[in-house]
Amino acid sequence: MPVSSTKDRVTGAEPTADVARILDNAQVPHVLWGRLAFGLEIEFVIPDDHLESATNTLSTAGFPRCTNPNRINLGYGRARPVPDIHFHIELRYPDCTVLSLLAKPVTLW
Repeated sequence: MPVSSTKDRVTGAEPTADVARILDNAQVPHVLWGRLAFGLEIEFVIPDDHLESATNTLSTAGFPRCTNPNRINLGYGRARPVPDIHFHIELRYPDCTVLSLLAKPVTLW
């Protein structure tokens, strides 16, 4: 399946690279996960002991954390874990909607 794009820009590439760079600079281990190829939701798996640091780092970098757990799609048919933390990024990156952080033990063994 081709990655969606707008002109020469791959949808999701810019915010994904930005978040990875921010987490790298803060020395927060992370793994890109999930449905990036669809370009709407970006997911990173974070070790439990770094989840708070990742959340604080991204909040400080200007990513607005959502504090309403019901705002993300928690409905039936979600074939992946519900994120532990999520940020709505559509104002900063119009081609993407959500940045999700998932705890490693829930997502990876």
